[in-house]
Amino acid sequence: MQIASFVIDIIAAIATIVPIFIAAVTYKKDTRRKAKQDTIEAYTRLNKDVLFPISNTDKKTVREYAENPRSEGYKKFTTYLMEIESFCIGLENKIYDFGVFYQLANHYFNSEQGVIQPRLMIILEAKKGDGADLFQYHKALGSIWKKMDERDRKTKKAGKDIAK
Repeated sequence: MQIASFVIDIIAAIATIVPIFIAAVTYKKDTRRKAKQDTIEAYTRLNKDVLFPISNTDKKTVREYAENPRSEGYKKFTTYLMEIESFCIGLENKIYDFGVFYQLANHYFNSEQGVIQPRLMIILEAKKGDGADLFQYHKALGSIWKKMDERDRKTKKAGKDIAK
């Protein structure tokens, strides 16, 4: 009788623990999926509202903006930098999924041969001033660019497709 009672207690304990474990695994998967989905949605908005206008501004015009910090263009690019910084903070804090962002934007956003980084660097250089840190006001952006460069190096070294 005692053995039967003991077995029933063990079965009851297992029956209690298994659903908790399943719920935890499901929660983790749902959280990851939501972060990926949120990244796609946020990047789509960022691309439409910020990255696309940046990419449609030629470097010569960006340089002209950089030379005149009181111009509307300079103010617009400064606003773009703030929006990009906010998105990058979300990436750093794992609100958004870095891997998904990397797949969506790497060479467009990060590469010196790409579209966005060279234009933003012109404005960052102008904001820097004498002796200031280039990323003094945009640390998350600098961190994400560095992280993207590191991933590029690793994937190239491993001979993998960079987009994966």
